[in-house]
Amino acid sequence: MSEFALSQIMQAIERMVRVATVSRRQGDRVKVMWADGAESAWLKLAQLGSNEQKFWIPQNEGDQVLVLSPGGDTTQGIVYPGPFIGGAPGQNFHGDFTFQGTVQGQGDVVASDISLVEHVHKDVTPGASDTGKPK
Repeated sequence: MSEFALSQIMQAIERMVRVATVSRRQGDRVKVMWADGAESAWLKLAQLGSNEQKFWIPQNEGDQVLVLSPGGDTTQGIVYPGPFIGGAPGQNFHGDFTFQGTVQGQGDVVASDISLVEHVHKDVTPGASDTGKPK
């Protein structure tokens, strides 16, 4: 194998897995900034999920990501969430979330200091009857 062919193979391998920073996002595509300062073409975002369950947590400008490029072709790269800058994330999610379907959980749910399990309704006469649906 010639030195040139070996060099080409090594360059392709080096481009297969790269760490980059999101420079722009548009829907489910992003452009990333490579370590050399060059900006990528529009690349698809990979997200966790399956056919039935999907988690849409898109990366935004400034987020660090991993780009997997089949055959080393960075124009065909797929962008995956990368390592967190500044250490491990906290224990809580922040932001707005939209769910479709049923959300089930174990334990209590608390919103604005009101417990789903322990809250009481005022002005309701105790007894065997159920209260009506929320209005």
